[in-house]
Amino acid sequence: DALFVEDFRSAGLNDRQTISLALSTWSKRGGILLFERGREYDIGEISNGNAIFPISGVKNGTIAGNDASIVAETRVQAAPPIFFLQNCSDISISDFRARDSGTDLSKDWQGMRFIVVDGSLGPCRGLAIKNIEVSDAVALFCAQGGGPTQRISGITLKTLLARRCYYGVNCIENGDDLSGDIMAIDTRRAYFVYGV
Repeated sequence: DALFVEDFRSAGLNDRQTISLALSTWSKRGGILLFERGREYDIGEISNGNAIFPISGVKNGTIAGNDASIVAETRVQAAPPIFFLQNCSDISISDFRARDSGTDLSKDWQGMRFIVVDGSLGPCRGLAIKNIEVSDAVALFCAQGGGPTQRISGITLKTLLARRCYYGVNCIENGDDLSGDIMAIDTRRAYFVYGV
């Protein structure tokens, strides 16, 4: 059965807290997590570089955005991940729009990285990132961390749009076996990759 983000909303909880609760439950069981169709989720001001929604150890899971938007305002010189995945396999993230009103691309770095997959806790395999549009951010997708045996591999990127970003896709010493398509508009580096 699917989980619905809005089922975790209660009085006094903001959008960030509601999503965190939903992701915490979903992380324990996998399957499908559905955001409310077309809703704008305002996760507010970001005041450090910590991951907003850390996700670890999930196997066979889908985060379905349903054309929801995630908006944030990074207030410090940092590049916080919104969705931060570690030690995951067979994960799909789709159908989101995102923007960061605090992004300042004249600085190294200030603005969100929407999806970051990190190999530090072990390999990640089978990632499908589909129908994502990110505006005013440091990066739409990033693969990073880990060593020779902690590879992030089997990445499919489909119908991505990076608008006014520094990176569309950034693979930093990780991110093997990647295929797909991305459109970049007013983005400095559509696909910047090394060590893969």
